[in-house]
Amino acid sequence: MTLVELIGALLITGALVAGVSRALIGASLAQQSVAARAEALVLSRMTRVLIGREVQGGVGGVDWRLTGSDALALRAYRGIGVVCGPPTALDRGLRVPVRYSGSRLPNALKDSSLVVLADGSIATVDLLDMDPAGCRGEGGLSLILDRVEPGAAPILIRPFERLEYHLSDSTLRLRRGRAGRQPLGPSVLHPASHFRALGDRGVELHLQFADPPGPVPAARSRLVVVPAVAPAWSRDTRGGVK
Repeated sequence: MTLVELIGALLITGALVAGVSRALIGASLAQQSVAARAEALVLSRMTRVLIGREVQGGVGGVDWRLTGSDALALRAYRGIGVVCGPPTALDRGLRVPVRYSGSRLPNALKDSSLVVLADGSIATVDLLDMDPAGCRGEGGLSLILDRVEPGAAPILIRPFERLEYHLSDSTLRLRRGRAGRQPLGPSVLHPASHFRALGDRGVELHLQFADPPGPVPAARSRLVVVPAVAPAWSRDTRGGVK
């Protein structure tokens, strides 16, 4: 092989290698772009379900409120207990039999309770414990409540958690009580993502996602949550969101 032929072969080989490299890089960027958009879709759908469920269970300004453009504080209701028997006074608290239904059982380690009394008043009361023994039939159990006024007659009890949702550090984060903020999804959010209150109409959530690798632009998502009209007994204007 002459020198000219050798140089020509090297040039052809170099061109082929460069072409293959560009193809591999393009395929890699396309794969990363698809993966990034898939993560954005997962976070968007998850956020819609979580925020929608929590906000629709309460009343704006009473059960939930924005504490900043990136933070939503709320009382997340987990069920409802209809009082089905006379309460019993204990050394500490009041044992109230109820028929309960909800997304999960009450948990004294997490929950407080919104209590509706027979005189129409509403109080926010600590939940001390739950007793599986209660009224007969499906959903029968007893709730042990703290700080109920002597002679008070509860008729309805709604256990709830105090939660905060934050759009921070590139993802949706959840804070329970005074615990730290825990990530709920992949880190794909752009800092421009934010909440916006719509008064009695609910809350608007704007999600913007970081630009993925490759030519595909960042995705955007807009969610408007309109809470169901809550009954008057759910409006504890004295307690608010704590």
